[in-house]
Amino acid sequence: MSAHIGELMDSAPSARTLIKYDLAVHRAIYELIDNAYMRETLFRLDNLATRLWWSAIQKAPSAAEHIEGHRSLLEAVAEAEPERAAELTAEHVTEFHQRLQEIVLGTGERPVSPA
Repeated sequence: MSAHIGELMDSAPSARTLIKYDLAVHRAIYELIDNAYMRETLFRLDNLATRLWWSAIQKAPSAAEHIEGHRSLLEAVAEAEPERAAELTAEHVTEFHQRLQEIVLGTGERPVSPA
C-alpha cells in the first residue's frame, strides 16, 4: 500500500479516490489488531471520521498531503516498529482533527487542542 501512495499522488486523484484510499489504509491497519473489540470500535469511529472527511475534503487545501502522511505510518507497521507507528498515528489523528477544525471554523479561527 505504501508504494501505491506515490503513484496515487502523481495521478492527481479526485476527492472520491482520496477518500477510498484513506479508508482502505485505515481498514488494512485495523485488520492487524488482535483485539476484536478494539478493531470493531475503530471501524465504527472510522465510519464517522470518513463522513466528516467527505464533508470537508472539497474545502481542504491539501487533502493529498493527508494521504501522503500514510506512507511513513505504513512503513512503521510493515517494519514492526510499534513505538514509531504509535507516534505517527498520534500525529496523523491530531493533524486530521486540526485540519477539520480549521475547515469548519474557518481559516481565521485557531483550532482547539484535542487534549
